Amino acid sequence: MKIHLFLIPLILLSILFPIRCLADFPLVDYSFDQKMPDGYFVKTLPDSKVKIVEGYFNSGKKTGFWTYYYGTKQIKQEEGSYKDDKREGPWTTWYENGNLAARGNFERGEMTGFWVLRNSDGTRQAEGNYKNGQRSGIWHWWHPDGQISSEGAYENGIQKGWWTFWYENGQVKSKVDMTPETSRGIDSERKENSFYDEDGKSIEYKTWVEPAFDVADIRIDKQKNCQFFSLYSSGDRPRLEYIQRPSDTKPILFYRYERAIDATLGNKGRLVLVNDIPATKSSEILIVDLMTKKKWHIDNQVIHRYHQDVNSKDYCVLPQPVGFSPDDQKVLIQMVIGYCYKYQPGISERFEKKYDMWAYVVDSKSGNILREFRDKKLPENWWAEKQ
Repeated sequence: MKIHLFLIPLILLSILFPIRCLADFPLVDYSFDQKMPDGYFVKTLPDSKVKIVEGYFNSGKKTGFWTYYYGTKQIKQEEGSYKDDKREGPWTTWYENGNLAARGNFERGEMTGFWVLRNSDGTRQAEGNYKNGQRSGIWHWWHPDGQISSEGAYENGIQKGWWTFWYENGQVKSKVDMTPETSRGIDSERKENSFYDEDGKSIEYKTWVEPAFDVADIRIDKQKNCQFFSLYSSGDRPRLEYIQRPSDTKPILFYRYERAIDATLGNKGRLVLVNDIPATKSSEILIVDLMTKKKWHIDNQVIHRYHQDVNSKDYCVLPQPVGFSPDDQKVLIQMVIGYCYKYQPGISERFEKKYDMWAYVVDSKSGNILREFRDKKLPENWWAEKQ
């Protein structure tokens, strides 16, 4: 099982909006076209004795204790028990560096009870309970430095009630009512969310937000001295993204979207880099001009070039914007393995090792590719013509 750093922003975005949660990480598994003989089973890499999975069959079904490995490294990837082809009891997963990734229990193939999720460096990522395969009850999430980042409850995999979010310095960032509008009832009172800056000062938003919308999140960019406001509502209304710079008398609407985005203001204060994530198997990178209100895609050439060179359409590799150059004339886009990626021992390891960190420098106006990097370590001044 592989948990990529790219998953972290998606998990955080799922916290900000009341959507039904998906599995927190992909689970390695095998299906067989024919009935397997009873007894011990082992699968190795082609022309090798290196094990990638071992376990037992009974009446053609996986049973008893099974272990999955990270190919040639022979590092455990997952292990636990099956009963009648379904996961049952304690299961543990690890990163390739040997650190714990997740630990919890299954019941008839569904995640259940208390689960622990960890980052690849061993620090806590999240802890909470599952019921019938869905998050349930109180969950806690942590920043990479160990400071708690959010706390709240789930019901049938959907966030409900009041959630509290914290900055890395320990100050409360927001207190948000995550209960979906459809669950509140016609006569229920609309509750007002609260937001604060890193010094604990309340952020005012009630004077300009339309009554039909709630503020789901407020993000402060200290370096660019601006604030982003994410608004949502029930029904068919799109989500709205606003920005307020020091020169703006009030927040400016610059983008409408359906699911979740990540936005970054350019260094000159005019262009906004948007990563629109309409679904787990797709991603769109756009630029919005705050002065002209025009927007355009800058990832078309990157996607075409990458798939043409790599032929990786089956691996769910998505474009991820890294940022603007100092003059905003260039953007760095990196190809990363997405949330929908299904790990395949042996084949996937060779694919990841060679391709998952390719990156491209594109022109911010045309999207034309100016340069590409196929090394995992990107140069600090990637926008420079010569290194």
